[in-house]
Amino acid sequence: MVQTTKPSLPEFALLRTEVSDSLEEMHTLMDLYSSGQQEVLQLAMSHYRAGQGIATVQNVEQRYQAAQTAQIEKTHKKIAFFLRLSQLGVALVSLAALLVFFLYLRKVKADRALQLARQERLELIVQQRTASLFALASHLQDVRDQERAALAQELHDELGALITVAKLDVASLTATMRTFDDSKRKEVEDKLTHLQQILLQLFAIKRRIIDRLFPTTLASLGLKEALLLLVQQFATASGMAVHSQLDDGIVLPEKTQLMLYRIAQEALNNISKYAEATEVHVQLTRNMSTRTVSLVIEDNGKGFDVDRMPATTYGIKGMQHRAQALGATWSLSSGAQGTRISVEIGE
Repeated sequence: MVQTTKPSLPEFALLRTEVSDSLEEMHTLMDLYSSGQQEVLQLAMSHYRAGQGIATVQNVEQRYQAAQTAQIEKTHKKIAFFLRLSQLGVALVSLAALLVFFLYLRKVKADRALQLARQERLELIVQQRTASLFALASHLQDVRDQERAALAQELHDELGALITVAKLDVASLTATMRTFDDSKRKEVEDKLTHLQQILLQLFAIKRRIIDRLFPTTLASLGLKEALLLLVQQFATASGMAVHSQLDDGIVLPEKTQLMLYRIAQEALNNISKYAEATEVHVQLTRNMSTRTVSLVIEDNGKGFDVDRMPATTYGIKGMQHRAQALGATWSLSSGAQGTRISVEIGE
């Protein structure tokens, strides 16, 4: 709200003097009239300056109005100046706020870029370490397979030779004991028969250990025959109904054959331990259009929750690692209807 200052113009002093003089003249005239001095009254009336006083009042009023107008204009100019100053201040504050906001956005952008760079570096480190661990695990797997193959070959050669020599010695003793008398021959025959049974059991154990270390049938007969023998042994040991579909003419590298065989071996082992199944399906098929080979193993067991597998499921993780190490596609699904494992790899 604009407050006006009371004017102290010299015109107001003049106006006060003029009003005082006019009042004194009027009092004088009233006194002359009251005293009956008519001639003096008429003479005084002829010199009375009523019009001049009014003119003076009007002049003072005009000058006062002019002064008021000038004062208002001056006040308006001050208001306009302060308004412009306020607008300039608002503009400066807004500019400062925009500058601060720009600097803040720039800092946020820089921090985000730094965070993304750190995250990318961490992801790169994780990828490199994961690849290194994966390569190390694959190397250890290859070394273990090579050691198993070497150990299986050594058992086959050394232990097989010893068992063969023992069987020949038993055969020689059997021929020699014919010269014995009946009482001694019967005793020796019983011991030789028992020894032959032990040798046969030892031979079976040797074959089973060798097959677990390295499937010799895989190298000698091929993947189809090795899987067929594995399925037959599993069916005999578990008592489950096993249905197999194994295509002919599948030619794969040695490492790929070993990978598929080991996955089938581990899958059947898990079925016998945990699935509580009654039927198992094993399929080895070849897709001519995509030039891929697929191994599928299914059971009708109780299944499990794939998303809640414990960290100690090394058998499944080992199968998955074997498949991925050779670039194969790995698939695992399980539920109330059973479990299905699928591996697909190019020829």
